[in-house]
Amino acid sequence: MYAATQEFLRMGTSVTVAALYIRNSDSSKMDTEVQKAQEEALRAYAKQQGYEVREHLIFKEAVSAIKVPYWERKELLRLWDESERGSFDVVLVTEMFRLARYASEQFAVIEHLKRYNVRVESISEKFEDTAEGRLLMSIQGFLGEVEANKIKIRTSRGKFHRSKQALSGQGQPAYGFVWADTKSYSNAYYEVSTRVFHDSAENEWTEVKVIDWVYDHCLKGWSLRQMAHTLTAMGVPTREGSRVWGVTTIRKILTDRKYTGHAAIYNDGEVLEIAGLIPRLVSDDVFETVQHQLQLNAEMSPRANKHPKDTIMRGFVYCGMCKRKMHVKHYVNTHGNRIQGDCYKCGRNDGIEGGVHKHTISISCSSLDEEAWEFAKLHIRNPHLIHAYVQDLQKQLPVVNHAESIEESIAKIDRAIGNLYKLAKVAIDIEPLQEQLIDLQLKKRDLEKLHMGAASSEEKHEQLRGALERFEIWAAKQSDFLDDPDYTVTQEDKLGAIQFLGVKATIHSVEGHPKRVKLELMPPEIGRLLRLWCRE
Repeated sequence: MYAATQEFLRMGTSVTVAALYIRNSDSSKMDTEVQKAQEEALRAYAKQQGYEVREHLIFKEAVSAIKVPYWERKELLRLWDESERGSFDVVLVTEMFRLARYASEQFAVIEHLKRYNVRVESISEKFEDTAEGRLLMSIQGFLGEVEANKIKIRTSRGKFHRSKQALSGQGQPAYGFVWADTKSYSNAYYEVSTRVFHDSAENEWTEVKVIDWVYDHCLKGWSLRQMAHTLTAMGVPTREGSRVWGVTTIRKILTDRKYTGHAAIYNDGEVLEIAGLIPRLVSDDVFETVQHQLQLNAEMSPRANKHPKDTIMRGFVYCGMCKRKMHVKHYVNTHGNRIQGDCYKCGRNDGIEGGVHKHTISISCSSLDEEAWEFAKLHIRNPHLIHAYVQDLQKQLPVVNHAESIEESIAKIDRAIGNLYKLAKVAIDIEPLQEQLIDLQLKKRDLEKLHMGAASSEEKHEQLRGALERFEIWAAKQSDFLDDPDYTVTQEDKLGAIQFLGVKATIHSVEGHPKRVKLELMPPEIGRLLRLWCRE
């Protein structure tokens, strides 16, 4: 009866409209039971106080008030906009820290709302609008700020401690991997995915096979769009089961350094490598070669070149003075008509007189393209020149058995692990020894994976022989076209041959260089194997 009487009496007074501000820090808790509990508590308080709550004045967000300041929170800013329109009289929160974690931000929000005759009420904390009440609220805000800083420190410490032994465990693993757990952590490290699926022709695929296919075709010069369209046309399903492959997915596979087995954490500006958490699927050399190929694809893309068929050496010409790539200069008048021939040009001006910092070097596109094409034809018709060049390079490379050095490292780690077990039997505090043991076991696991992939000297010779044989087959086919009187070599043919051969031109200034054009070549596949050999 009393409640009904109070409800009747309130009907004769002016209505107080309340806005509800609901916030929690975890973005995954949006519209979950956590927020529903806040909303129910606020609605119950509003009903008790006789406030009217309108649905469009309920503001919910899941964002950290420590990481994101109040002026970057969309729902809070929308609440501000509604307050300026006079849409409500009071803002209800479960605790003051829902508005902001820092006392200064809390006061900024409250003072802004006061300008539009809107007050803030916490259903769990009561502060009078007096000097004493404001002091208590500032103390409460200060304590909240201290607690926020403690949470930040504890979270950072916990993340760093985990990062020394495991991955973050957040989100979906990279394509080709699945999460695996340890005794201490869930989603601690990657394992290779063994999922098997089939394309339209019922050919068997795995995610690792897709990764190998993508890297292999990128090294052949395929564009991201070509690879995505081809996988779609073959009917190879994506991880989610979709029929259509996107360019973004292909780019992510080709640019994610995780595929080289590297896991890195950042602590106070320092980068720390953590071994043994990610299996290696791609060698460092192949990954770097792919990054170079992606850059080359971008430079040779028709979108980046208004005249893609005018030159064949664009992207392969370097300045002999500063070693930078020379760009193609088109000379046109105000009507867009060309007034003279194009040239490859380096016009560097760093504001420092003379030398490498200020110079202009150029050469006619037509003359350099013609000289480069003659150079390419010479090596297409005489592939033994490449053989001789490679043999000379091989003689300069040191012979190192990489597998043996890895075996020695594994043996050293085994001895260190044995010594730790002996110390543990007599140690009083074994916790430091446990951390060392975990670190050594992870290093050993990574080295064992490297050992499985380490190529012997004979295997490297075989790979190089195979690359040279493929080059000879390609050269023989190209020679047939060159010797055919009925076949006209197109600009696309020349460009493809230049890219396959890896022709590079270095242009020097006219003064002091009787022969200002230096032409070199190295087929990318052969060059990649030689660089890998040198690194190992």
